[in-house]
Amino acid sequence: MMKFQIDFNIFCKSDKGGQAKKTLISSMYFVGALIGLLSGGYLYDNMGRKKAALSGVVIAVAASFVGTFCKSYALLLALRVFHGIGNFLVATAVFIWTMEVLPSNYRNYANG
Repeated sequence: MMKFQIDFNIFCKSDKGGQAKKTLISSMYFVGALIGLLSGGYLYDNMGRKKAALSGVVIAVAASFVGTFCKSYALLLALRVFHGIGNFLVATAVFIWTMEVLPSNYRNYANG
């Protein structure tokens, strides 16, 4: 964790805004999740669920891989958005597939 803080100059001192930077990194993932959830239905209808879910996997894996080597804070924020988009494209597709496959009397149990 210390190397991460040194590479991106993120420290929890109130005068440097380190805590705000850390919070923004987490928040950008959820911004991407919102985009992935809202665009998922449109993509599933136009591309098909399988292609859209696989493209979500590719987006998430690529964002994670590039994020491993990035040295820029701005690039890290952008990659967190793409990571959220990819993960939630896949999560939404899996949820839809599950509801389609299950018999109707078990859907309430699977829905949580």
